[in-house]
Amino acid sequence: RHRSSTYLSKVQSSSNMLARQTLSPMCRLARHAAATNVRSVGTLPAMRTVQRSQFSGRAFPAAVARVFSGPGARGRLMTTMALTPLGGTTAKECPGNEAMMSLQIGEFEGEADAWSGDLLIIGIFEEMLKVEGEGEEATTTLASEEIIELDESLGGIITELIAEGDFKGKPGKPICARLGGLIRRVGIVGMGKAADTQAPKTWKALGSAAASLGKAHKAQTAAVTVLGCPDMDPLSVLAAVEAVSAGAFLGTYDDFRFKSKGKGSTLKSLDIVKMGPVEPAVAKASAMTQGQVLTKQLVSAPPNTCTPSFLAQTAEEIAAEFSDVMSLKVLEKADCEALKMGAYLGVAEASEEPPKFIHLTYTPPEGTSDSTTKLAIVGKGLTFDSGGDNLKAGAGSMI
Repeated sequence: RHRSSTYLSKVQSSSNMLARQTLSPMCRLARHAAATNVRSVGTLPAMRTVQRSQFSGRAFPAAVARVFSGPGARGRLMTTMALTPLGGTTAKECPGNEAMMSLQIGEFEGEADAWSGDLLIIGIFEEMLKVEGEGEEATTTLASEEIIELDESLGGIITELIAEGDFKGKPGKPICARLGGLIRRVGIVGMGKAADTQAPKTWKALGSAAASLGKAHKAQTAAVTVLGCPDMDPLSVLAAVEAVSAGAFLGTYDDFRFKSKGKGSTLKSLDIVKMGPVEPAVAKASAMTQGQVLTKQLVSAPPNTCTPSFLAQTAEEIAAEFSDVMSLKVLEKADCEALKMGAYLGVAEASEEPPKFIHLTYTPPEGTSDSTTKLAIVGKGLTFDSGGDNLKAGAGSMI
């Protein structure tokens, strides 16, 4: 333990040195980029940490540069890097990913009470309810024909849930109860004020509620509907569907890579009621959330797994899978020495793991845009605990 502590302090000192001397290697990176026909390089520090108990003394920095070049690069940000979770396994094969990857999201054109399945989630905006009184004396009643009609068709379960859960339509934890019949369970979730329909988090919460309640009650089929939603233009509707889908996809994801066992989501399908064609928005949400999940896997992997070589292997698989738009160059230790990247190499000297400077380039297909703007993101790619925890408890603390 003492040696590990001493070793960590040396690592942190080296890391601080790297932070102070970042400019020089970044300038060299810019020169190298210019020599390889990349016209502009920007920097964006990115640091990840792991618990010290996971420190193995084997994992050290792998700088990651993702360069966006070619026509159509303006405003284009790759959401994440795809991850090879363990030993060459693809993300789709990673334990815990099965539920998310198999979840089918579609459209239901009928009324909500005509749907049948395990779980119906009803999003309710505040304007659909009338709150009288304050504090414990406050009472909430249904305030529109739309919600009253649905409540009556469902046997009054919305009224019961509102009364039992002190529900006022504000964003918060969903409430669920058993109904029986063609719809086994009904849940309600607050959507906030109708003026907030442009906020993605408003709609993402609806998808998250479907995922969480579906997992809690072992539902295989679910549907979501919204009451009190104001008229929205087609683009806003697509954005709402995308956010609902993203919430559902992320909500069904579990990471079991480092667990002996785990219980994943049982949800197989989610229907979005009366919001028009959903395919384009669902496809975009699926791509975005897969990227987010893959990034989560990189960040949460311990340093004896997520080494510089591991990151380089991940980049290789990204470039191979998307070879039409992605290309890769990995600078090995000798390459970095030739470029005189002393500060970068100095941090890696204390480890038996070789450094990897990963240069992953995305070039949009020709003809997608006439923009020639270049964008680069440069991260430190730290794969060990960099000592970033703040242990100070506040003013007057003796720690």
